[in-house]
Amino acid sequence: MSDSIKPNYEQLKVTDLHAFYGESHILHGIDLLVRRGELVTLLGRNGAGRSTTLKSIMNMVGRRTGSIMINGRETIGTQHIISPV
Repeated sequence: MSDSIKPNYEQLKVTDLHAFYGESHILHGIDLLVRRGELVTLLGRNGAGRSTTLKSIMNMVGRRTGSIMINGRETIGTQHIISPV
């Protein structure tokens, strides 16, 4: 059985995620695991880091460290190429 159809397949795995806006250290060691078929909600008050967590996963913050695996592929430290439609 291939990984793409296993019920426990890790679609998103975030480990020790840190994010920075300039010199400001915004996220401090976020861990998150989302398996195939799961629905996840980020909850928290204003300023808790919900938006910054999502922006970090999508590479929309200045600097980030840690590990973000999407479908088994590391995204931090790799070149992202957007293919034309």
